[in-house]
Amino acid sequence: MFDAYNIIISALQSKELEFKIFEHEPVTSLDATANNLPFQIEKLVKTLVYRFENSYWILVALKVDDKIDFGKLAKCLNIARDRLKRPDVKEIETELGFQIGGIGPFSTKQDVRIVFDKKVLELDKIYCGIGRNDRSLEIAPGEIVKEFCSLIYDVTR
Repeated sequence: MFDAYNIIISALQSKELEFKIFEHEPVTSLDATANNLPFQIEKLVKTLVYRFENSYWILVALKVDDKIDFGKLAKCLNIARDRLKRPDVKEIETELGFQIGGIGPFSTKQDVRIVFDKKVLELDKIYCGIGRNDRSLEIAPGEIVKEFCSLIYDVTR
């Protein structure tokens, strides 16, 4: 496994983006998150991981309480819904370098598509994973979208 955290920090610094890092107790699920984070949970953005068959990765950023609409996601990627696969935890950690609980909307490899749900852009700042499950990033969503995002689309129910 490689270290997504340091790759992402380096990318943010090299692009001279404004951000803050929050340290907190490790979290491994959204249920455990609310009690362990030192910021507003309403501005938390979760990143879900999918794979287009055995080809490219798909990272989907959406507000923490929103649910994904797989039909909309498949449409925005111009693929059949049944070709979206959920990778297992080991695959995510090994191939993308993210700890579970620390997945963020950042590409650590060439074969990654990043999709932001439109509602995320309504927030002035967001808190999201940054590779480690004991760290979270505070940043304006427009900064991430401008530098890292592939697509902006309505992908929620």
